[in-house]
Amino acid sequence: MVNPWVQKGMIDTLTTLAPICQTTDYQYVLVVNPKVPANTAAELVALAKRDP
Repeated sequence: MVNPWVQKGMIDTLTTLAPICQTTDYQYVLVVNPKVPANTAAELVALAKRDP
């Protein structure tokens, strides 16, 4: 993202390069203290909206 702005005059990575395949896959984990009274992400969001 930064290279086109920092390295002027080099190849334009936004138009020159094309994706070929997916190389990574990330697993996201949400960890909450057991004392928090929420068992799902939706319950956690509702709790945060109720009591920020």
